[in-house]
Amino acid sequence: MNLSDPISQHAVSHADHPAVVGEHRTLSYRELDGLVNSLVLRLTKLGARLGDAIGICLQDRPLYLAAIFAVYRLGGIALSMDWRWTLAEQTKIIRRFGPRLVLAEPSRPRPAEASVVAVDESWESIEGAIDVGAGNDLSDMPATLALSSGTTGEPKAIVTSHAQAQAKMTSFITACGMSGEDRYFSVLPLSFSAGRLFAIANLSLGATVVLAGTFASAREIAEGIVRSRATTTCLVPSVSRAILKLHADSAMLFPDLRTLMSIGAPLHQAERVAIRRQLSPHLLDIYASSGGGLATVIGPAEQDQYPGSVGKAARGVELEMVDDADRPLPRGETGRVRYRGPGMTMGFYKDAEHHDDLRDGWCYPGDFAALNDDGYVFLQGRRSEIVIRGGINVFTPEIERALLAHPSVIEAAAVGVGSENAGEDVVAFVRLGAPLSGRDLIAHCRTVLAAYKVPTRIHHIEALPKNSAGKVLKGELAKLDEQMRNGSAG
Repeated sequence: MNLSDPISQHAVSHADHPAVVGEHRTLSYRELDGLVNSLVLRLTKLGARLGDAIGICLQDRPLYLAAIFAVYRLGGIALSMDWRWTLAEQTKIIRRFGPRLVLAEPSRPRPAEASVVAVDESWESIEGAIDVGAGNDLSDMPATLALSSGTTGEPKAIVTSHAQAQAKMTSFITACGMSGEDRYFSVLPLSFSAGRLFAIANLSLGATVVLAGTFASAREIAEGIVRSRATTTCLVPSVSRAILKLHADSAMLFPDLRTLMSIGAPLHQAERVAIRRQLSPHLLDIYASSGGGLATVIGPAEQDQYPGSVGKAARGVELEMVDDADRPLPRGETGRVRYRGPGMTMGFYKDAEHHDDLRDGWCYPGDFAALNDDGYVFLQGRRSEIVIRGGINVFTPEIERALLAHPSVIEAAAVGVGSENAGEDVVAFVRLGAPLSGRDLIAHCRTVLAAYKVPTRIHHIEALPKNSAGKVLKGELAKLDEQMRNGSAG
């Protein structure tokens, strides 16, 4: 098999059906297949060969997806890079993984570390009636590299074969009920693993993928979902929160959505309820990782029955909580999550070292959780989110949930900082929607948290520092606490 094969098949079975809708261009399946073939010839002329890693450092537009399928059809390995990276960030990745070519935006600075090709408007043209044939049968050959910093901060690339990528997509397709009749509104950047997976999975089914576009605001995303008559979309919690803030109307904002998927971080139960009341009742909350693929999915009925859970193991997934010696723990005890299933990958590209997050056939995503008697998973936090306070493990997500339970708190983040007496203290940062003193907020925490979990300090902040994926940069918050320590804590 080859991950590009479905595009050729759809180009025959429903050639004129829209495949990818961009801001300035729409490609039918016939046109997408033709563009893929043209790009294969271009890449070949530039020296790309079977087994070469090829960087794709482009904005979210139809050409990006055509380039990925061209790399698959050629037999290369697609290395997705974020076009917004600085020259130094690009150079670091190129030196680490050595791609043969990097396809880049012509307006962006380009490092001299590899053959970086400026992809101008000429790349958008389809060079006549070119047919390079179906993709080679590369079932067990590497197809994609998903970048991850892991727990060390050093870049790693999770490598997935054609067959593994197909199995991973199939598990999501089955669990989320994806269909070739869908119009999928693509919000997640294509440089991110989940963004690519959902777009490619929909195209493999013959669905239509509508790209939100680069730098789309929450308002533009919401308007795009409505305007495109989307039937499915996938949002990260930070985007859902931003859209909820904009939409105060009692009417359902996305009545045409058949499925609204959420991924990237767990939603709090109050957020799930708000999304289902104001955005779409058809909310699926997904727990997954780049290394292991889909782990759990939880739908609306289960969300109410098991509030706070991310669901049971998905079909074909074996999931356990283990101790530090990898011994399975009984139900109810908190341990390290490990799972294995259809989405398991080949390992790490150009890295023979032992990695703790993929070993012995298991994926260890770095989370701690407990299973209840019915097999539902309740996440407690990540290893990096554990604060050891006076010898007791405190999970910062639990503190954040307690803070968010107060009606004045819009966003919250808790971090551990050094303490002479306790080893580590818990410090929280909040963004408020209404005036509230730090003292009153600490009093609120004391009503819902054990004394050793209550934050030592709570800082009011206008905006939490976040990366391009919308995740809070807790290292920056720890530094900010040090700067603010002699000032007011709110």
